[in-house]
Amino acid sequence: MNVEWLETFELGVPEIDGDHRTIVDLMKAIEAALSAGQQKQAIRPIDRLVAFAEDHFRREEALLVAWGYPEVTTHSQYHRGLVETVDRIKEACLEKGETESFKACCDEMMRYIVDDVVQGDMHLKSYLQYSDMVITQ
Repeated sequence: MNVEWLETFELGVPEIDGDHRTIVDLMKAIEAALSAGQQKQAIRPIDRLVAFAEDHFRREEALLVAWGYPEVTTHSQYHRGLVETVDRIKEACLEKGETESFKACCDEMMRYIVDDVVQGDMHLKSYLQYSDMVITQ
């Protein structure tokens, strides 16, 4: 999976956008280790990615509550489902011995996390724009 930051990912909220960029950077570190055939060196960035994503979800949810986002419960449940799925995929990845299987597993895990930005947060972006809360670049 070749992860690149796209401006369309931006919500216009520096705290959230900064977290999303960090998530992309962590994914790139995983990709670099895997491309270099260094499966064991990918484990630390995988752990950091999963932990950071969970922290990001908590920060984002706190902002949603503060903004009065009407779908905060649904969005929080969406995050919980993502975390559970990513945790299961991460455990499966760590059990893989073969490099190609490990890489494919990591790609799947990263797709689930990217899903938060592309699908989950686009509803939030619409709400923020409608409410004039988005900081335009």
